[in-house]
Formats: sequence, structure tokens, C-alpha cells
Amino acid sequence: MERSKRINQMARLDIGFTSTKRGMRAAQINSLIHLLINLKGDKFHHGDCEGGDVEGAACAIDLGYYIVCHPPISPRHRGWFKQNDETRVQYEYVVRDHHIVDESQVLIAAPHTSYEIVRSGTWTTMRYARSLKRKIYVIKPDGTIETENL
Repeated sequence: MERSKRINQMARLDIGFTSTKRGMRAAQINSLIHLLINLKGDKFHHGDCEGGDVEGAACAIDLGYYIVCHPPISPRHRGWFKQNDETRVQYEYVVRDHHIVDESQVLIAAPHTSYEIVRSGTWTTMRYARSLKRKIYVIKPDGTIETENL
């Protein structure tokens, strides 16, 4: 059964994803795959930036997720992932990140650092998810997973 039909026939779990434009480490990719399998989600929302967003979307599509792209208005760091099932309207980075969280029940974050940074899109998205009391899975650079709001 194709993915779009499966989504319409089942209760949905939308998973939002945010990561570093530097790309994920191998341990983070392995942990992401493990989480995506265990969460048994249906939709994967990503921000289409180079690096981690594109890597995360590639993992999710390989696992049968329906891919929803929330592209940035600026092409500077855009990843141009080509296998999206759906693409939203382009917005500024922070607005786009809020839309990813708003449309998801769970957020998976794979930041570049294990400590919080003020001027980081990944950490800004996590702070917004916290304000909405979303479940958050933080995949640290060494692959360990911390959970929040569970």
C-alpha cells in the first residue's frame, strides 16, 4: 500500500524534526533511525536545510514515512530534498520552525552541541516545543537520547 493511502487510513503521529546544518554524526543518524522505528510515526516534518534536515528526511523516507517539507524562504542553506510527499509555503526560518512544531505531536532534535546555544535554530525550535509542552527527543552528538515532557 502506498504511503499516502496508509496515512489516511490510520491514526496519525506527526513527528517534527530539527537538526544542524553541519550534518548529523553517525551516532545521531543511528539513534534517529532507532527512534523513528520505535515511535511508529506516519508523517515526518522537516525544514529542508542542508545537513541534518536532509539526512533526517532520507532516513524517514527509507522507513516509509510520509515526508512534509517546510522550506525556508532563503535559499542560502536550503537542502532541496527531492522526495517530499508534500511541500509547504516558504517562510522565514523561525516561522517555518514554529510550523513544524505546531503540526507535530513529537519533536526530534539532533543538535550540533550537547549544551544549549542561544543563537541556534535547532535550540530555538526546541525552546518553542517546550513552551507548547511537546514531547521532545534530543539526540546528542554522541547518539545518546534524552527525553523531555514525557
